[in-house]
Amino acid sequence: MGKRWLGFGLGWLALSYGVVAVPVEYQTQGKAQTVPLVQQLQGKFQPPAYLTETPILTTADLEALDAIEALNSLLGTEFSLFEYGLALQQARAAIGKALLDPTTVGIQPLQTALAAHTLAYDFWQTCYLQPQDFLCDENRPAVAAVLRLYAKPRMAEKIGSPAEIAVKFPKPWVNTRIHVSLRETVEYIPAAEHQRVLRLLWTRALQETEKARVALGRL
Repeated sequence: MGKRWLGFGLGWLALSYGVVAVPVEYQTQGKAQTVPLVQQLQGKFQPPAYLTETPILTTADLEALDAIEALNSLLGTEFSLFEYGLALQQARAAIGKALLDPTTVGIQPLQTALAAHTLAYDFWQTCYLQPQDFLCDENRPAVAAVLRLYAKPRMAEKIGSPAEIAVKFPKPWVNTRIHVSLRETVEYIPAAEHQRVLRLLWTRALQETEKARVALGRL
């Protein structure tokens, strides 16, 4: 669009030159003076005012969004952990490239979406294929991250008022269980909750992608 506008502007100036480029002479102490062209055009031509809130998109912005949307598109298909990992690598590389551009737009929600997908991949790899429920316990980094993100009010009556509980433990919650052995007592996410955890993380990624689409003007 900028080139089209520039071409139109040069054509307009060419016509203007044909009309006003003829020197305008006036007498000053008996000497003929020519009014400079800048003064002749002063006040006659004003460049268009652009909206400052309109984002100036870069290739890196759009490539990062496309990479996250490619991840999101997998959710509507039957995909493997391997395919998910490949798409995740491409999205991580695209967002890393966009972060190098100081003029990037909408990168923060894309980073949050990438973090949600990354945690979903790690949780899938850590828990979803485990034969025993209690192997998906809080000692594993992916499980601990999920429990921090979707905390459940345990022994709520000893924590505080309902208002305080709502702030400290916002819904949705992930239901957990306790595994007790001779060596330790650990909290774990049972197999019945694994799909729900993935859905929560993927929903978060989709919501953040939508924020990025708004920021980038891709509605």
